[in-house]
Amino acid sequence: MTTITFNKQKIHTIFFSHNKDNIADLIDLIHSNSHSHIEVWFNKYSLKYAYEIVCQLPTNYNKKLKSLLPASFNLEFDLLDKANDPVIKKTSEVVPLVFHTKDAVTDVVRYLKDEGRTDIIFVVDDNGCHIGIVTASQLMLANGEELLANIVTPSISCSTNTDQEKAAIILQKEDVNYLPVVNIQGQPVAIVEAKNVINIVQQEQTEDLELMMGIQQSDSKDLTYLQTSVMDHVRKRIFWIVGLAGVGIISGIIIQSYDDAIAAMTVLALYMPMVADTGGNAGSQSATVIVRALALNQLKLNDWLRVVWKELRISVFIGLGLAAASCAKVLLLSHNVSLPSGVTLKLLALAIALALFLQVLTATLIGAILPLLAKKSHVDPAVVASPAITTIVDISGMLIYFYCTTTILGLS
Repeated sequence: MTTITFNKQKIHTIFFSHNKDNIADLIDLIHSNSHSHIEVWFNKYSLKYAYEIVCQLPTNYNKKLKSLLPASFNLEFDLLDKANDPVIKKTSEVVPLVFHTKDAVTDVVRYLKDEGRTDIIFVVDDNGCHIGIVTASQLMLANGEELLANIVTPSISCSTNTDQEKAAIILQKEDVNYLPVVNIQGQPVAIVEAKNVINIVQQEQTEDLELMMGIQQSDSKDLTYLQTSVMDHVRKRIFWIVGLAGVGIISGIIIQSYDDAIAAMTVLALYMPMVADTGGNAGSQSATVIVRALALNQLKLNDWLRVVWKELRISVFIGLGLAAASCAKVLLLSHNVSLPSGVTLKLLALAIALALFLQVLTATLIGAILPLLAKKSHVDPAVVASPAITTIVDISGMLIYFYCTTTILGLS
């Protein structure tokens, strides 16, 4: 393993250039059945590059490799395999430098000048564990005989399997330009720069938007719209469309079960789309707000009661406003409609207004609760957003609408 030595302190450099050796080299080493050769190969490259190579290995070689690797490597790779979007995939290609706390500023500056480097330095302890970082500007301002231990800035770090989006949030929240990435032993193995966050945020926002619109993720997510094939677009979209269309049949069954009421008062059919659309809009708005708050770590699962209470109050005000508007709409636009005996226009307006009010309440609460339940079940909250909620509140809306109108108007 490459080393650098200052003040008789031997520090292992854990970062290496992204070498493009063929995967066949590793396969040959696996065939050799040598633990020591395998360990030397993995110590030779960065964890990011080594993990990329392991992911490309055929299954049979992958299993054989695990029997040859040290336990620490196996545990690290297992954690990365279980993560959906580990931050190690988005770390910088720049090769950072690692120095010991007992190294002197003058020695570090000399090394930087010889190598033509101006980037930050990772500072580690005797066990190679990350302590903090030192920038080039700090080195220039420090006394030459000063030890790094006296000028190092303690910095927050993240593990290799930390979700990309969480790493981006940490960078933004801590207002820093660099986020060290450490392995299970606490040793720095990579770095996330602020510029990497732009790509991470863009990718996460695209994924959330697609999930909210019921578009499945695929292996072609790095391709642009025009680069993605027609059949891949079909595969990404058809699942939710077909599935929700099937669920939507329930709405038709509900309407059919109330066909006598519709036949007795055809005006009821006129206001059905208004109730259904309003519920879908209210639920989607609520879900979008909650999904965004969860993504930004503004909400925790323990806040569910506060979320329900807040969304309930919001829905009451919105519901009352829409109920008043719908009541005025019925009185103004349906005054020429013939009504059954015993049913007045005001009674009809009241029934529709009440149905709309209750629909807004239930749709808003459903839109707020479903993302929280998804998060609790370790499912991306964006999955249950727009298409799923629209279909669910359509069904609940029809039940509420026909129950309110038939009960109040005496059509049951």
